[in-house]
Amino acid sequence: MATIIDKIEYINGGVVYTPVGYSVDEVLCNTINSDYDSSLGSWLETNKTDLESGVKSISEFFDSTPVVHIAKTGTSYDVSLPKITDINEL
Repeated sequence: MATIIDKIEYINGGVVYTPVGYSVDEVLCNTINSDYDSSLGSWLETNKTDLESGVKSISEFFDSTPVVHIAKTGTSYDVSLPKITDINEL
């Protein structure tokens, strides 16, 4: 099964997920998700209450980190997506 790799950005006032490729490499996908967990995932957890109350905006995260990636398991994907074999290809 292929794992879709999405690029996450803040564009025009919203969070946008864009598929950038796929991988069948479990280690690579785990690395991508670990990076997500330690960046955006951690920031969201830390700031959950302030985000829900409107004290903070998700845009604040993307001011210092413009792009984050996440790997999501899926059964179908756009066949034109490139196969990613190395994290440096992102």
